[in-house]
Amino acid sequence: MNKFLGDFKVIDRTLRISKNGAEYLRIIVEGEQGAEIAYCYNDVAHCLKILDQTDSVSLYGFRMVNDGKSFISVQRLMISFVQLYVDYTTRFHEIIKYISEDNCHEVFMSIYREPDIISSFFLVPASLNSHHAHMSGLLVHTVEAMEFGLSLCESSLFKYDIDKSTLLLGLFLHDIGKALCYKVEGYDMFMTDRGRKIGHVTMGAELFLNKVCDLKDFPVNLKEKLVNIILSHHYSSKVKPISIEANIVRNLDSLSASIEGLGVV
Repeated sequence: MNKFLGDFKVIDRTLRISKNGAEYLRIIVEGEQGAEIAYCYNDVAHCLKILDQTDSVSLYGFRMVNDGKSFISVQRLMISFVQLYVDYTTRFHEIIKYISEDNCHEVFMSIYREPDIISSFFLVPASLNSHHAHMSGLLVHTVEAMEFGLSLCESSLFKYDIDKSTLLLGLFLHDIGKALCYKVEGYDMFMTDRGRKIGHVTMGAELFLNKVCDLKDFPVNLKEKLVNIILSHHYSSKVKPISIEANIVRNLDSLSASIEGLGVV
């Protein structure tokens, strides 16, 4: 896995052509170690698009030395973690306003009020080697899926009757177990022992059911619908969706994962 090197300010960038005719970027960046030269050979067009939008970036890759000169080999360039965090926490707090049904709002708030859980939710990756494998990746993935879901609810082209609060809460909950099974220390991201042994799906369902047990008169049908959303959100799951909301969560989870990187990484 590429190492997260930190956030940098872009001082200069030049598009160049290699001896074999391939385009690459030479970038001068400034970070904690001062000014450094970085070279990017991967997804050059996409990196240029990001650099046209911002001069504050996060770099993943390696520091290397050639002929006595040190440089950064960029494997991944994305909008800076700080900017990403601010943008997506703002979007998250906008979209959760639509979880308005009383029971859904109550169970959401029971998790949101847990500082250890929600701070981890904002910080950890959605995976270590797959989609959204960067700090705040879980937040980005969840917000993307929730925004897709809200757009679907408000589209006149979609003819099914969707419960908006149930769908948005289900999208928030579907990967909430990752807030418990991933950890970030400094720039290092890793999975906890319990995460390896049990997995995020089971941990998420466990968290949800524990919270529901503490809520008075929570509707049984809603509890079953929401735990089914968590357990069935992977296509490989042996648990199958029992509601239109569960089917949508499964598909939007896959959609966000498959287009990961557009506009972000």
